[in-house]
Amino acid sequence: MLRLKTQLIAFIRKKLWIQAKERGASLSELIRLREVLNPNYLTIGFARRFASYKRGYLLFMNEERLAKIINNEKMPVQIVIAGKAHPRDDAGKNILKKIIHTIRKPEFKDKIVFIEDYDMDVAKNMVTAVDIWLNTPRRPMEACGTSGMKVAVNGGLNFSILDGWWDQAYNGHNGWAIGAGEEYDDENYQDIIESEEIYDKLENEIIPLFYQRDKTGIPREWLSIVKNSMESILSTFNTTRMVIDYVKKYYLNLHTTSTDMEKNNYSNANTFVKWQEEVNSKWSSVKFSSTEEKAIDFSIGNNITYRAIIEHGGIDPLSIAVYVITEYNPVKPYENARSYELNFEKEENGKASYKLDMMLENTGRLEIFYVAFPKHKYIPNLFESNQMILSG
Repeated sequence: MLRLKTQLIAFIRKKLWIQAKERGASLSELIRLREVLNPNYLTIGFARRFASYKRGYLLFMNEERLAKIINNEKMPVQIVIAGKAHPRDDAGKNILKKIIHTIRKPEFKDKIVFIEDYDMDVAKNMVTAVDIWLNTPRRPMEACGTSGMKVAVNGGLNFSILDGWWDQAYNGHNGWAIGAGEEYDDENYQDIIESEEIYDKLENEIIPLFYQRDKTGIPREWLSIVKNSMESILSTFNTTRMVIDYVKKYYLNLHTTSTDMEKNNYSNANTFVKWQEEVNSKWSSVKFSSTEEKAIDFSIGNNITYRAIIEHGGIDPLSIAVYVITEYNPVKPYENARSYELNFEKEENGKASYKLDMMLENTGRLEIFYVAFPKHKYIPNLFESNQMILSG
């Protein structure tokens, strides 16, 4: 890791020298750049597209505290930042400008460096050598976060918001989390809370652990986390597992459906097309006639009966899937909602009855609503048809 970090620093010095020369830097400044960064220091990497939701500013919200952290003579820290904003993303460009202005201050000079752009070459050098990969998206905006996976492969550790892939990968012993997965209505308050947590964990956990060495100079506890990271992440977040998931969840099912459709000279496919045409022509007539919930006692462990009656509009009742959606004590609507499919019970006078008996699983105020979708064995995802009816 020390060798890779040395290579990274050599790469950064060259990049910084080129950047400085292009903007007309003095000879003394160019010479100084040859000594920027130290391979023995804890190195934090932050590199990505500077979209505003990625919150590149979070680390700089308390400049005084950040300066104290990186200028600790006994446990020095250095930060490498790389990236760019989309040409039309004015908010992202403003964040980047403020960061560049901040790191030029004397207390940050040579301790925090900025590499223009973020191409494959920059990424390769950074993900293979940094000790900590910092990621600060606003939950739940992160799409995935493949850079953090690459860092783990190379022995670096992630320090991230529990969003994207890290929300799945973090186990409490393979890196560090910012927050506990909560979301905030007040974004400014969220920024303050999470930036302070970054400083707290750097000061009290991450930095001391990195510099904690045994008699031979080896950071045993740090390496233990690195091993846990590699063991827990490499086996799951890789292309092989991804392809297996696609095969099992999608390709095999698609193959089975395709093979079934082809039977009898595509007669099954023709039947499905006719079914779709019928449902499409009649779906606007489908509506809930009534819904009800019955229980002797609405207490945990007791039985409850959900029933819905639908005016099916001439559609086969077995071609309609009816679900009850339940949630207890909702703080945010549908965040912890559960869905259960009701069973077709009977059809009479253009109305279909659906029913489900089950046990109450929790206590507290119970929020309930019902939803109906077209249902067919060739539709694996009920939302695929983009047709639904809500109760009430």
